[in-house]
Amino acid sequence: MTGLQLQEELSRSTRELPIVFLTRHGAIQACAEAMKRGAVDFLEKPFDERRVYEAIERGLRQDVQMRSRSAAQHEARRRLAQLTAREHQVCDSVVAGLLNKQSACEIGIAESTVKVHRSRMMKKLGVSSVVELIRLLDTASGRWPVNGSSNGNGSIEPGWEIDGRDADSTVKRIPVNGWQTTRWNGATL
Repeated sequence: MTGLQLQEELSRSTRELPIVFLTRHGAIQACAEAMKRGAVDFLEKPFDERRVYEAIERGLRQDVQMRSRSAAQHEARRRLAQLTAREHQVCDSVVAGLLNKQSACEIGIAESTVKVHRSRMMKKLGVSSVVELIRLLDTASGRWPVNGSSNGNGSIEPGWEIDGRDADSTVKRIPVNGWQTTRWNGATL
């Protein structure tokens, strides 16, 4: 089994592992393929021990980051699973930017009932603002904003509005195995 075959086999496992390739014959094509598949580094023998240690450290940092993201995604999905079908509807209305009165009209319930469901939903999810709610939904869907909904340098990503909605963001209710779920930016939550 070649290193690339092993990498492919490991990628099928339940958890991604950072890989550092050490080779005697480093073909450019093999290096490019390994890096495309997420290798941390591709080093040729003879190699400098310092470079190997640095690559291993990068791999360990990546692994910690991947585990942290996975745990955050799992926790966000666990919280969302606690919501009732009605709370999911209210959640969808909130992230769509609807006012309580508009949500009530769309769902077909009283505005005071929307307020009650919104309050319970926010409490169950452990969020206190719409921004936190959107971040939770982004985390649950696997989107990993570096800085809120920004591009990492403090500015809003192209296409994003301040309220976190854009033309590509969709919030849809779909039944899955009899349960109502939320679709957020293409992911089922």
